[in-house]
Amino acid sequence: LAFYAPTYLCLTIFAVLLFPPFGLAALYFSYQGSSTQKPTSVLPPLQTMKANKNSEWEEAYTNSGRTGWLSAFAVMIGLGLIYGLVLY
Repeated sequence: LAFYAPTYLCLTIFAVLLFPPFGLAALYFSYQGSSTQKPTSVLPPLQTMKANKNSEWEEAYTNSGRTGWLSAFAVMIGLGLIYGLVLY
């Protein structure tokens, strides 16, 4: 495929472990699929694959960007909290 929007799976897993409030939001956007189908009609990882496969460019890239930013912030906040608790 010439088009593929990354899902940042590994970064999202670290985000959920380190700072769950942002991590769970990132997980939601990571697996966000097509808005025209029912949320329970397809397993969440298959929704992302389907969005990439059906060339839903805008939706896939929007969700991919949200996932990346939320995961990065969650990891930074989680590491900052751990650092602050250990240091003080």
